[in-house]
Amino acid sequence: MNNHLLSNRWLIPSGILFYSATLVGILLLTSVITTETFNIEVSVPNLFHLEDPLLGHDQSWIKNNWLDEILCLLLCISGLIHGFSAESDEDEYVNFLRFQSLKWSMVINYTLLATVSLFVYGFAYWQVILISMFSVLVTFIIWFRISIIQHRRK
Repeated sequence: MNNHLLSNRWLIPSGILFYSATLVGILLLTSVITTETFNIEVSVPNLFHLEDPLLGHDQSWIKNNWLDEILCLLLCISGLIHGFSAESDEDEYVNFLRFQSLKWSMVINYTLLATVSLFVYGFAYWQVILISMFSVLVTFIIWFRISIIQHRRK
């Protein structure tokens, strides 16, 4: 069968990274832990030379805590690898389950995003957009894993 999935050997390591990053992301979002808990502060160039409203002048270098950037990269890369790694018993039905999970993940998340766009405003809306950036991938993987578990029980 010709498919475009990654090797099965990436499934477990990417799953460990993905679920760990998701847990840390949820803890950061709910303020159980803060960015000061894991302070990875690095001086980086201010590429767009935006004015800092606190300092009142343009800076060419700024200090930034890289925890959120590292977490974002971990979630995206490990989530894509985990979601699109072949199963050990990959067949047409597992491929169908993957497609159905992706379809329903998109439908559910964009329906919620459209609904929230009507009723949430300001900073809370920014948080919803931030959550929706990762929720499609998280929902897809969870839905797919549940489908695989149900399929294997039959």
